[in-house]
Amino acid sequence: DYDDAYVCYLNGIEVARSSNISGSPPASTATASSGHEASGGSSGLPPESTVVSAALLLSGENLLACQGHNATSTSTDFSLIPELEETVPPNASPDPPSNESPPDQATGVEGNPQLCVDVSDFESEPLTAQFFGREMTEAPADDFTIVVLPDTQLYSQTFPSVFQSQTQWIIDNQAALNIVFVSHVGDIVNVANVEQQWINADAALSLLDPAGNEELMPYGLAVGNHDQPTTLFNTYFGLNRFCPASVCRSYYGGNFGTTNNNNYQLFTAGGMDFVVIHLEY
Repeated sequence: DYDDAYVCYLNGIEVARSSNISGSPPASTATASSGHEASGGSSGLPPESTVVSAALLLSGENLLACQGHNATSTSTDFSLIPELEETVPPNASPDPPSNESPPDQATGVEGNPQLCVDVSDFESEPLTAQFFGREMTEAPADDFTIVVLPDTQLYSQTFPSVFQSQTQWIIDNQAALNIVFVSHVGDIVNVANVEQQWINADAALSLLDPAGNEELMPYGLAVGNHDQPTTLFNTYFGLNRFCPASVCRSYYGGNFGTTNNNNYQLFTAGGMDFVVIHLEY
């Protein structure tokens, strides 16, 4: 607002003046060609405003300077109230990114790819490009089967053909069911000191490792209460069976102590490594 004339400078460049003052710049003693009452004056005129280009602004501090001129040198009042208001235009959105590499939704991208994208901003502001991706996962592994043989004691005692049918079924279905391991969980025989029962159990379980192909089917056995004492267990299923001539089968992990009463096996299936521990009763 002003009374009576004004000239304003932004960083030393004239940006606004009232129409009732002349001179570039006006002399300090110049007077307004006509009077103008401020909005608070008797005529109630509103303040004047001038749009100034933002291009005239400097980075950091800016200086706005205004000079006022009365209509007469003998005027007893003077009013000059300059204000600088900033109108910030809305930030324009950057242009959509283009030429992405790898492209959006790409699959099968090899490891350590070079990430590239073209971006631009209307206001020349710095931009940050972010790439997002999901961890590459391996194809699902094939399903597999683990067979558990529980309590074959009566088969070894009275029905040896049933025991052999069980182990033959395992061999017959090994490929179709992807059978990867067989675990006997104890009570292999019914009476541990009757050797014929161990002979029957040996005949059935030998189908899993026929002569010349001991790696046919990985398996392990636990000692149940009916298998105690374990003298005959170790005769037929001791270290000599799984480590003949001190050369162990690939899946046989080892034993505890001098007997095979406690033993463990190793195998891999479905992309996972397994340890199977058989502990005696």
